[in-house]
Amino acid sequence: MKDIDRSSSTNLYTQIYEGIKQDIESGDLVAGEKLTPIRRLAHELHVSRNTVEMAYQQLLTEGFVKSRTGSGYVVNDVEFMRAKFGEAFPAASSVVPKGTSIEAVFAEDPYNTKSDTPYDFTYGDRSPKSFPSRTWRLLTDEVLETVGGRTAQYGNAWGEPGLRIEIARWLRRTRSVDCTADQIVILPGTQPAVDSILVLFNSQFDIVGMEDPGYRGVRDVFRNRGFTVVPLPAAIGGEMEPNVHFTDALQASNAKLVFLTPSVQFPTGSLMPILTRIRTLRWAMDNDAFIIEDDYCREFLYSDRPLQTLQSMDTDGRVIYLGTMSKVLSPALRVSYMVLPQRLMSRWKRAHEQYYCPVPWLTQEVLRLYMARGYWTRNTRRAAAEYEAIHALVMESLDREMGDRIDILGGTAGLYLLVRTKDGRTQEELIRLAAQQDVRVYPTRLYCMQSMHGMDGYVLLGFSSIEKENVAEGIRRLRVAWFGEDSGQAT
Repeated sequence: MKDIDRSSSTNLYTQIYEGIKQDIESGDLVAGEKLTPIRRLAHELHVSRNTVEMAYQQLLTEGFVKSRTGSGYVVNDVEFMRAKFGEAFPAASSVVPKGTSIEAVFAEDPYNTKSDTPYDFTYGDRSPKSFPSRTWRLLTDEVLETVGGRTAQYGNAWGEPGLRIEIARWLRRTRSVDCTADQIVILPGTQPAVDSILVLFNSQFDIVGMEDPGYRGVRDVFRNRGFTVVPLPAAIGGEMEPNVHFTDALQASNAKLVFLTPSVQFPTGSLMPILTRIRTLRWAMDNDAFIIEDDYCREFLYSDRPLQTLQSMDTDGRVIYLGTMSKVLSPALRVSYMVLPQRLMSRWKRAHEQYYCPVPWLTQEVLRLYMARGYWTRNTRRAAAEYEAIHALVMESLDREMGDRIDILGGTAGLYLLVRTKDGRTQEELIRLAAQQDVRVYPTRLYCMQSMHGMDGYVLLGFSSIEKENVAEGIRRLRVAWFGEDSGQAT
């Protein structure tokens, strides 16, 4: 790798990570080759061992290298497909954004009724205190004072141009999404976005692939539209080696459209390894298929640097990118967006030429001002910091109260964890026992299409709306519900 630049605004570990990554992509470092030992590289670059360790850990997280006991870090066989991807394969952004999330759907969940308990570990809603009411009211008044004749007109079918410009700028700056405002479509949520995409496909002939377990709210849209849905086994446990079961199922699926959550898989919390991403893009190119990438969890990242979006890696117009404002701002506003690849834009326009934008003009214009004046960026940073603190408290409380009595999935990103007891109790029993202590946790069974894939016994423990001051007591009550009145970890 090249020498680091101490005058650069890019931090040292990122420079080391980028340099090694470029060497792997260019072929200067080949599969099976060992990376320089941490201590030696730190000495050569005159940096701390922790700095090199952070860079190596990021390469490990993204699947560029693997760790072998006694051998240190070894370069993975990443098969960069130079013949097809070439130099258009972009580098990851140095900005570390932190993502939004999908609203969980518990349509058949007997525990789905709203409760008044302060120990409700739901996922999807936000705290009532989180909405910037005063700023939103001031901007709304400003828009209404200067509205002119806009309230007497239908708006742009794709959404207001000003808001689409702001969203495109945000995506380019924070997520390396390659797009223009013309590719942005404003929509009232993930489900309506997917529904609008399905108009471009034929339910009689086109098969849809979807991660299993996966987001049921989207699966219901596919089935309500009459599409056959093929399960693609998601990785459980966060392994960064290529998910062979997923790629094999994808190759055998005959799908023309797949729905994925690669940044943080819903609901397992796994990250899709870089090699699996490349193989998925290659599959789409070879099979004239398309990928819906739901980047629902990007702002809330607690330990690892985010991987590249599939959209930013796509050189053939195969990825339809979805994002939402729900978790940073408010799920009640019902504002999301879609980035269409160029090859689908004319088809989408023809299919929707008689449609009107379903998001009210007033909401769009206020949101445009909110973004243009920097409120969105500041609110995103504030929300990320608040949830990082709550996440740390949840993890600390679980460790203190239950320790090695439980298994946890996820935990590096998002607004929820999956938790099970090691004594093999069912999720139904864990939910029932928690309710006896006035604590609400949620089932995961409804996310699975076929078998539980290792999910049996896990309950969903969200922290998107619980007040921070109620977390520790809620976890304590959960320990009492599951293990009795004894305190601390089991010996």
